Amino acid sequence: MSRITTYPIISTVAEDDLLVISDVSTPYTLTKTVTVQQLVGGSTAPLALTTLGTSGPATLINNVLNVPQYSGGGGGMTQWFVDDGGAGGFPVANNDSVAVNGSSKVLVTTSTINKSITWTHASTARTDTTSAVSPGSGGTFTVVDSITQDATGHPTAVNVKTVTMPAGSGGSGLWTATGNDIYNNNSNAVVIGKTTAATDTTAALEVSGRVSQVDINYNTAFGQSALQAVTTGGFNTAIGERALNANTTGIANTAIGSVSLLSFVSGDYNTAMGIGSMDYATGGSRNTAIGAYSLRYNTTGENNVALGSNAINDNTTGSRNVALGRFALSQNTTGNNNLAWGYQAGNSISTGTANDNSTTSIFIGTSTSPKAANSINEIVIGNTVDGNGNNTTTIGKAGVTVETHIAGVIVLEGYTFATLPASPVVGMRTYIIDGGTPTYGGNASGGGSNKLPVFYNGSNWIYA
Repeated sequence: MSRITTYPIISTVAEDDLLVISDVSTPYTLTKTVTVQQLVGGSTAPLALTTLGTSGPATLINNVLNVPQYSGGGGGMTQWFVDDGGAGGFPVANNDSVAVNGSSKVLVTTSTINKSITWTHASTARTDTTSAVSPGSGGTFTVVDSITQDATGHPTAVNVKTVTMPAGSGGSGLWTATGNDIYNNNSNAVVIGKTTAATDTTAALEVSGRVSQVDINYNTAFGQSALQAVTTGGFNTAIGERALNANTTGIANTAIGSVSLLSFVSGDYNTAMGIGSMDYATGGSRNTAIGAYSLRYNTTGENNVALGSNAINDNTTGSRNVALGRFALSQNTTGNNNLAWGYQAGNSISTGTANDNSTTSIFIGTSTSPKAANSINEIVIGNTVDGNGNNTTTIGKAGVTVETHIAGVIVLEGYTFATLPASPVVGMRTYIIDGGTPTYGGNASGGGSNKLPVFYNGSNWIYA
């Protein structure tokens, strides 16, 4: 059959005329092309189709063909085509259904009111994980370097890099990182400050040159937990395991030796040298303790000097005491202004119990002791010598010391007869400055103007 390409001119359209319009457009395209030429009125423009109204005949006015939307007539589209962008597609006939599907990430919702279909990208929950690696010298590990995203924020590429740790000279795998810590498991010394091998190959760490500690308020600390609690305290020196461990605000203290000044919290200008020296001391200032466990329990005592292990060991509040020798003044707790020189000097009283509260007393010699507790102004000199009480001086041990040699003149204190000691002891000797006419061996008396030597014989003061 041949195709008709020319048509006669239609000048009028009667009610019973049949108008046939040929559609020569490409199938399944949105553009409709007709070839009718010179329609009613002589128009040569392309034919336009309208669908106004729901009843009545179709009309052709100039180049506009109006076909009402008739109801109930079963008219309408008989087929349309679903195009998927060039990869295929399918036709949809009249009364066919088309399913619109989503996925686990794309949600589909429809609205009968708006006659619409909405596609929504579902929210994505991100799960982050971390992992730890400990590559040694020359080891490698992989990291994410960058992530590329499109305009909608979807990742399109991930760039991964391999990181290689620098290889150590002369070995590998010797340094290990754990968290913020790094440690060395080398069996030989770690050398700092020079490029040659360790001089002392038995050491774990060898430093060539000065070690400078900064930003710790002028404090110096060496040793496990040394000076670890310090807050505002400055100019302290702690050398040894837990030395000055509890100090917070103390200033200019020196602790050398394991646990020296261990419990010390506040106080200034103390010096403790030796294991356990002042280790239970909590306070006090300007004390010097040299020797193991010296001045061990001091709390508030000040200006004490203890030289020797356990010297002034039990002191708590006593001040201005000086002890030289092991256990010298060891049991003193509250006594002040005492001097003890020698092993166990002033440590106990004559009966063997603790001498804990002597005052202004001097003990020189091994195991020298006051006569009784709470002695005042008692001086005891000699080896294992016991004193004779308050305000007395004892030199030498009875039954042992045979002679006492004193170079030079002995100057005695003079008394009036009335002021001679009220409780004299046999053997006392002095002189009076108001003696009468003397008779050798006779009883002394006052009221005169003579300076005469007197002696106490157990009953009376006599001229002798």
